[in-house]
Amino acid sequence: MKNFKKTIALLFAIGAMTFMGCSSDDDGNTNNGGANGSGEYVRVKIDGVDWSASTSFDTTGGTLSTTGSVTVLVVQGSDEGGNAINFTIANYDGPGTYTTGDSVTNTNLIQYLSISPVAGWASNVATSVVGGLTPGSITVTSDDNGVVIGTFSFDGYNANDMSTKVFTEGEFRANLDN
Repeated sequence: MKNFKKTIALLFAIGAMTFMGCSSDDDGNTNNGGANGSGEYVRVKIDGVDWSASTSFDTTGGTLSTTGSVTVLVVQGSDEGGNAINFTIANYDGPGTYTTGDSVTNTNLIQYLSISPVAGWASNVATSVVGGLTPGSITVTSDDNGVVIGTFSFDGYNANDMSTKVFTEGEFRANLDN
């Protein structure tokens, strides 16, 4: 269990770095309106309660990166309190459905990070061994002209206190920086 907690902590740290490292659309793009001028969003129900990334300033973004033959898609959104949802799809291959937390060989992840209290609920490699969790699902419905759109859901697991949260009806739209 000690190694499991260390793995979750490491994945939490990687996710936080991903969140902090993701840049949003910095060129003043105003396509599709939206309070933040970019039309980007991340929204979801967390245990039945609505949550969304802030639209009062640009807090949603995506990155598409290719190294060799591996393409990775990262999308993140945060609210004004610094709470965030982010996901990473390894071996991204365009629109389709990608799973998280279904096996120890699947490196895709999706997580919710809370600032107060500092905590994280994830669906990833480590959570695949926790019984009773439904694997996460990220469906990219459109990937055109530098904009990625889709839906997501997952059961998130917090290794520190062994709590779970259920994330349903998630949807996103992010401009890609590549």
